[in-house]
Amino acid sequence: MEANPISYIPNLGTTVSWVALIVGIILYIIGYYGGIRFNLGKPIVAMAIGTIISVLARPLVNKLHTFVAANISVTLAGVLIPLLWTVFIIGVAISMYETFTVTAREAHPYD
Repeated sequence: MEANPISYIPNLGTTVSWVALIVGIILYIIGYYGGIRFNLGKPIVAMAIGTIISVLARPLVNKLHTFVAANISVTLAGVLIPLLWTVFIIGVAISMYETFTVTAREAHPYD
């Protein structure tokens, strides 16, 4: 029997969801006024490329989810795999943004 590749998301309640959404919006506003507005193209390109990578690699993540669910634990697969996938995609987007904005001279000014 093959495990369902749809991830398990615990029901945390609407209050937690609203707080998370509001914090996310506040972080976007802080980033906007913190300097992203002066160079909006780079974060948009980083998010777009991160999204494309996420969509194209998702079938492999579904296979990993199925493998973990069948051999280890359905609950572990439903919680751990989506969490690790989210962290990976966030890391890709941040790395791309840093690659676009930080040059070697800025990263190592005294070399």
